[in-house]
Amino acid sequence: MFSPVANQTMINEALTAGAASFLLKPFDMTSLCELLKSLLETDEGASRIGEVALVSSSSPINKENILRDIARLVAVPSIEGEPEEGAPFGKEPKKALELGLEIAEELGLGTRNCENYIGYAELPGENEEKYIATVTHLDVVPVGEGWTKSPFEMWEKDGYIIGRGVMDDKGPSVVCLYALKYLKDKNKRHRITISIIT
Repeated sequence: MFSPVANQTMINEALTAGAASFLLKPFDMTSLCELLKSLLETDEGASRIGEVALVSSSSPINKENILRDIARLVAVPSIEGEPEEGAPFGKEPKKALELGLEIAEELGLGTRNCENYIGYAELPGENEEKYIATVTHLDVVPVGEGWTKSPFEMWEKDGYIIGRGVMDDKGPSVVCLYALKYLKDKNKRHRITISIIT
């Protein structure tokens, strides 16, 4: 969920009501390191960024469930269409947003749909006014040539998953949701709210 950071970075500090109205503010490296350390402390035994969290095979956080949910999103041909009432980017992007939020709710996460422009899943923290977030998207570009199977039906080949949006950005969106579920299941309230904005 986190990537290496150099110098200053921007994090989401305040997410307010309304469609896509969030504020990015500078965040210094010392504060970021303290924040990451507090997040890592929620996982017993984690001592450095990049460690793999061990998850029981009976947990809903497993490969099969993650792949199932990526496939569910890939099946929605969420190419931008004509705007219409309640669907500012067209019918299919709206369906993808609604399905993404449905998956988040199935994982026990709180969600909010901001007039079908954006939506988010969140794990409330002690200070609900401060946020750290990943920003993802569930729309895809139009289908080009060269597909040997339907681009909106995910399949596996040689250990890879293939389908429109598996890397940009439906797959990463689902992985972020499952990472948030993992943190939720640790039953420790974090200092700040953690969100997945899509």
